[in-house]
Amino acid sequence: MKILNTTPNGLLLFCPNCKAYHLEFGNLFFRFSEEEMKEFRKYISAIDGPKYEPINHEMPNRRKIFLRMPINGFHCTLNSTELKELQYLVNKTIKLPDIYNLSVFYKHDTCLN
Repeated sequence: MKILNTTPNGLLLFCPNCKAYHLEFGNLFFRFSEEEMKEFRKYISAIDGPKYEPINHEMPNRRKIFLRMPINGFHCTLNSTELKELQYLVNKTIKLPDIYNLSVFYKHDTCLN
């Protein structure tokens, strides 16, 4: 697997064997196809954290920014610092065509399916 980016709380990998992105952030783990990763990047990049913290200020939870997940009733909650870190993690990456050119070096890597 090729490491695309790391932060103190996260890791973004690309597996050339299965052509999937593997994103670990905190205790969450996601596996995305190329198209799913593009959509997730777009979604995460568009979130304005400082806008939502005052809106949700009366909620008892410590984290006031809610991310919708594809499972009904499941949300990921973040604070502004965590959101900025996640935005950096998914946006500061090597472009996919560059990865495919390197895939010959990773033929023997294993992948989570």
